[in-house]
Amino acid sequence: MKLVDLKIGTRLGLGFGVLLVLMTGLAASGMWLLKDMGDATQFMVEDAIAKERLSSEWRSLTLANGIRTIASLKSSNAGEQKKLDDEIKATSVEVQAVLAQLEPQIRSESGKAMFKEAFVARNDYVAARDAALRAKLAGDSDAAIALTDEKVEPALNAYTGRIGKLATHQRDKAAQVSEEVLAMGDTGARILSGILLLALVLGVVCAVWITRSLTRPLRKAVLVAQQVAQGDLTSQIDVRSKDETGQLLAALQAMNGSLQSIVGEVRNGSDSIATAAAQIAAGNVDLSARTEEQAGALEETAASMEELTTAVRQNSENAAQARAGRGGLRRG
Repeated sequence: MKLVDLKIGTRLGLGFGVLLVLMTGLAASGMWLLKDMGDATQFMVEDAIAKERLSSEWRSLTLANGIRTIASLKSSNAGEQKKLDDEIKATSVEVQAVLAQLEPQIRSESGKAMFKEAFVARNDYVAARDAALRAKLAGDSDAAIALTDEKVEPALNAYTGRIGKLATHQRDKAAQVSEEVLAMGDTGARILSGILLLALVLGVVCAVWITRSLTRPLRKAVLVAQQVAQGDLTSQIDVRSKDETGQLLAALQAMNGSLQSIVGEVRNGSDSIATAAAQIAAGNVDLSARTEEQAGALEETAASMEELTTAVRQNSENAAQARAGRGGLRRG
């Protein structure tokens, strides 16, 4: 079936259906892109940034405890050492809490490798710290200070460096996710713009197609009706569709043909009437001529009768005179 053969209601429904499908596609694409961006943003906030924050906090707490440990190893004040030891214990509890949150969240192989390297450096630091503490507890402050400078501080720097490397890795990962979110937003904007442009183009095409498929046959039907109203029955009607407008043109075509047939019959009847009238007129002329001929004949007959009457009268008078003359002769 051709598109132009579709009913007007079906055609309008098809046009609006296309627009609704495009609108639904546009809305669905927007929702899908927003969901992906939301998931990526949630991952960035709850995973990458959270791990970067925990790694940075782990490094800060470890560095603070390392500085306190070095200060305690080099201090000769018992009160100060007691305060530093209490602070170190409290911070160690915080470090354990941070590690309890951080370790389960590290799922990539590279992240796990960096986390393991940080713990290896931690073990080296703990070993150097314990050696310096044993020297100090043994009363050898010079050895403790020397171990602190030679072993503890480099081990602490290596330990915090490994933690910093892990934090940098998580920061870079968060930045990468952020760039992906931005790229996703740009891609989503282009996709939505493309879908919107496609919707506009298809909407315009559908509107133009439906409008033309309706207005062209209607204009043609109006023109034919105007020509018929003016008495012109020579219009050629070309029916190219089977919809309501095509049915209207077919009806006008049938009406035009019927009117042509009726006018032809009336014209033939008029011609017959004119011929009969001409024949009647000719008969009337012939009858008039014959009547005039008969009237002339009657006039001639009347004249002859009058002449005959006059002759008879004269003959009668002559006979009377002759009889009268004979009677006088007899008396004489």
